[in-house]
Amino acid sequence: MFEKIPEILKGNKKAAICIITNTKGSTPRKIGSKMIVFEDKSILGTIGGGDIEHYIINKATEIIKDGKPQLMSHKLHTDFKMACGGMVDIYIEPLVSKLKLYIFGAGHIGTILANFAQKTDFDVTIIDEREGIFDNWDKEKYTLINKNFNEAFKDINFDKKSYICTISHTHAYDKQIIAYCGKQEFAYLGMLGSSQKVAKITKELIENNTLTQQEIEQINMPMGLPMSCETPEEISVSIIAKLIDVKNKK
Repeated sequence: MFEKIPEILKGNKKAAICIITNTKGSTPRKIGSKMIVFEDKSILGTIGGGDIEHYIINKATEIIKDGKPQLMSHKLHTDFKMACGGMVDIYIEPLVSKLKLYIFGAGHIGTILANFAQKTDFDVTIIDEREGIFDNWDKEKYTLINKNFNEAFKDINFDKKSYICTISHTHAYDKQIIAYCGKQEFAYLGMLGSSQKVAKITKELIENNTLTQQEIEQINMPMGLPMSCETPEEISVSIIAKLIDVKNKK
């Protein structure tokens, strides 16, 4: 079961783990018994079967959607008419995979931001088309896509939990990436740039009917928390602080 958990966390199949944390009297299973419940209600392991297991499976699927762990206490005879008649406490925790962060641009800021993000529990993917740009990167820590962003889009499925940062090596690329990603689902989308760059790109996107004013307002431009910063390290601190703020509020 413990070998299965990393596989769940790396994949797209949602699940929750249910653990008996306390018992009193006669119960089907004892403290430490575990069961993994998947969102389709299939299970791995058991906490004893019967009506209580059926109830916990349904409860676990609710917790998978809600994302908040719960500790539940039940009297088996009173709550489920089970003859054994003991009491059991069951802790249910959703197995939450890392949030995906996509960084377009592996320059100075992109490199430092990727390092910060990996340490703050994001699953980091970096996209950059430049030859040799990833020669010194740790391929165990990051997913590296050495393609033009238009080609990379074909390999990425953005969703409501996706975090996207645009820090490419040209303004034209940033504009095109924002134009595409602004129409996708995301938890966060931001673009690095001066207020002048942001104003210019915003004006062009609206005038060309690429994005609506409402879609523009969902994008964090300039990217990061509003603070005075100059160096790549300082700018990266501003961006990662914004990502953490958005993540924890959600």
